[in-house]
Amino acid sequence: MNENMNNVPDNNGYQPVQGQAQFGNPQPAPYVTTVPAQKKPNRFLLILRGLFYPLLYTVVQTAVLIVYMIVKAVALAVSSIASNGDPYDAEKMITQLITDLEGQYIALIIAAVLTFVIVLIITKARKKTLKEEFHLKAIDPRVGILAFVSGITLNFSVLFAMNFLPQDVLDKYAENVQYTGSLVIYILAGVICAPIIEELLYRNFTLVRFKSAMPTWLAVILSAAVFGIAHWNLVQSTYAALLGAFLALMFIRTDSIFTGILVHFGFNCVSIISLVLEGIEMTEQTEAIVNIVFFGVMIVSIAICVFSVIGIFLLTSKDRESKTPSVNSVGISGESV
Repeated sequence: MNENMNNVPDNNGYQPVQGQAQFGNPQPAPYVTTVPAQKKPNRFLLILRGLFYPLLYTVVQTAVLIVYMIVKAVALAVSSIASNGDPYDAEKMITQLITDLEGQYIALIIAAVLTFVIVLIITKARKKTLKEEFHLKAIDPRVGILAFVSGITLNFSVLFAMNFLPQDVLDKYAENVQYTGSLVIYILAGVICAPIIEELLYRNFTLVRFKSAMPTWLAVILSAAVFGIAHWNLVQSTYAALLGAFLALMFIRTDSIFTGILVHFGFNCVSIISLVLEGIEMTEQTEAIVNIVFFGVMIVSIAICVFSVIGIFLLTSKDRESKTPSVNSVGISGESV
């Protein structure tokens, strides 16, 4: 009888637990909150979001290049008719447009700027700050110097490895990358714009999204493969994929986009050196001396590159030990694009 009475709610609506004695004013039962299980992100959707930004850049660059070619084709046709009254030879025009590397670099500069503006608009629409979205983390100046040096020496290491390729492959590659246009355009496109926009897209977005959907090692490989494929040339795609893997590791190690940009700067700067050397007329004896020196630099560069990477890892080890992991760290968050 008493047990049944104890289970009857009082005037305050409080019902004591069965068997609990009721003395005076009862205390309310403790409130227990249940934390809902966090919904796992869709891996396939994360991969698609990782591919979105490189595809966006490719589409913008293709569109800009098509517009540039149409404008230049019209200009060539009008100039030909105005000068001699005859239409411009179509086959000659197509060949000139395809081999116009300076025009392609101009299109790259315009596409890089437009893509960057679109990314800024997307970031603002998502109400994200540039610092967290672009991983604008400051790095140790010593790390920055070593990153730049590693990029330079890495390019020389690639050139050393390319010496072992068949001559016909090297000749075909040389034809595809030969540039005779303005050096200023080349520097703006290849040394400044390309490193910034490519690190922003392929490491800051693609790698991070891939890393949220798969193991880190697989994200590094696949993001590097995407970066290599984007170069549309067998030789260039091969070493670009290897460079992409290296850049991905540097990004993960330092959690900063600046490291990769500096490595990329250094890597592409060697192309400027090669371009300047190709434009200098040399005697056979001078050319032989330059080739020997260049070969020696390539061998030494391998060792310098290794020591630079070791230095970066040592300088960032203390920072990583003191870093507390969080759900917003690179590759842990499953947040959408």
